[in-house]
Amino acid sequence: MSGISHNLHKKEEDRISQLRDDILISILDRLTIEEAIATSILSTRWRYLHTYITHLEFVSYCDLEIERDIAHVLDSHRGDRVKLLKVELDSDKASFHKCLEFALTKEAEIVDMRNLSPHGGCLFPLTSNLNIIRLLHAGVESLKDLTLSNVHVNDQDFDILVSSSLALESLSIKSSYEHLKNVKIIGHPKLKHLGLSRVRTLKSIEIHDVIDLVSLKLCELPRDCALQLSNIPNFIKLDFREFLYGDLQKKEFFARMPSCIRDQLQLFHYSTSGFQINDYELPFEFPSMKHLELTINVIRREPNFVHIVHPWMEACHSLEKLKIKLPTWWVTPHEKIEASNAYRRLLQKKLSPKLEVEIIGYLGSPDEVELASYIINNAASLQELTVVTALDSRWKGYHIEFDRVRRDLHGIITPPEINILVI
Repeated sequence: MSGISHNLHKKEEDRISQLRDDILISILDRLTIEEAIATSILSTRWRYLHTYITHLEFVSYCDLEIERDIAHVLDSHRGDRVKLLKVELDSDKASFHKCLEFALTKEAEIVDMRNLSPHGGCLFPLTSNLNIIRLLHAGVESLKDLTLSNVHVNDQDFDILVSSSLALESLSIKSSYEHLKNVKIIGHPKLKHLGLSRVRTLKSIEIHDVIDLVSLKLCELPRDCALQLSNIPNFIKLDFREFLYGDLQKKEFFARMPSCIRDQLQLFHYSTSGFQINDYELPFEFPSMKHLELTINVIRREPNFVHIVHPWMEACHSLEKLKIKLPTWWVTPHEKIEASNAYRRLLQKKLSPKLEVEIIGYLGSPDEVELASYIINNAASLQELTVVTALDSRWKGYHIEFDRVRRDLHGIITPPEINILVI
């Protein structure tokens, strides 16, 4: 009997708790903070392990009492370093200052701070926090990825953050409406990705001698924003969005970009203005462009889709992949926006060879069929056309008929080598 009892005891033995601390902490890192803290009641072995976790995510916290709990978690943390600190708060600058000071002290690699306040972003003057200034001036060798959303920085804050964070590879500033006017980055040794979105007070962007820079994301910037770029040899990817009529428009933006840098672009995501004006031509070429993604946000009754797509087809001679995202609402499926005869005469040039096209949000309206027909008939060597139908109907009572969509597409005179896929 003693042998049986011994075997039962072995089966009930807690072998997980016998693992090394670093393994247990890596397990806790995969839990939410609440779940990680809850493990402290399992045994004395687990009591303080949660205070060493390296991934701290406080998402959508809008309650003052919970904010105090967050402060307690940060104050009780015992580890030397953290990998990630993500904070979403409806709060004032003091809470964000505390989080940033914690991140710098713990040598965080990824910091993501978002202000959820519906009353506008909080001010973020770093110069008012001597501890943060001291940490920044000492040099930040660990921070690789920084996102500030609805957390307003000024020019001085931006300069201090960039110049002190020499390991920084990705920087994103979103919804900074009041204070940031001039973005200047010169000779940064590691920066690969820069995003500036809805920075409404921005007057200038200067980027020089940033050798590792690969991508820029510039969304809804002021129309009078100046642009100076030089010596960014690895820059190949651009994400550009205009929304309001007063935003910086694509033609103005590319006119301010040196031609040698335009020629480097290989991947481009362009999101059209919601108030598209009758200015479809694009007086620039993109000889290296391989992948183009167009998100169409038209809310007026013109232009039709071909008007928007065609200039890009003519400007990108080496295109291999084209993705078109149609608007989430448009004319009813049976209405049609006519292309002018004068513009139709332009649609003669063949598109680049070896092209794969994907159209997303397809309903089968006459304008959408015309767009598909235009692509099929103008691509010199189209290999594949993928049509992703809208998952949710944009019009009540209207149901996407897959057979009709296929019939419409296959009704277009199509060379046999083109593969048409309807999803």
